[in-house]
Amino acid sequence: PELERAARHDLEVARFYIKRKKWKAAEGRLQAIVRDHPAFSRIAEVYFLLGEVYRHTGRRDLAIELYSRVIEEFPTHEFAEQARERLRSMGASPTKGGA
Repeated sequence: PELERAARHDLEVARFYIKRKKWKAAEGRLQAIVRDHPAFSRIAEVYFLLGEVYRHTGRRDLAIELYSRVIEEFPTHEFAEQARERLRSMGASPTKGGA
């Protein structure tokens, strides 16, 4: 529960940074969650948002990998559909194996 709470806090801070287009700050928070809390209940959202950060900072290949990871690991999750839409808008297909 304590680790979940810490990850949830980092996610909310990352969302705050994303809304303000503070991509580097958001990236740091999201990467910390992936590194420190891989079993976080909202990890699909974390992967998707990290893909968004990469897309907005011109790192297309990394964005595609993260969107693909959401689709592969969480195919029925709401963020999987959003990831599919992002890939379509980028003219890309999901990669095998994700990130």
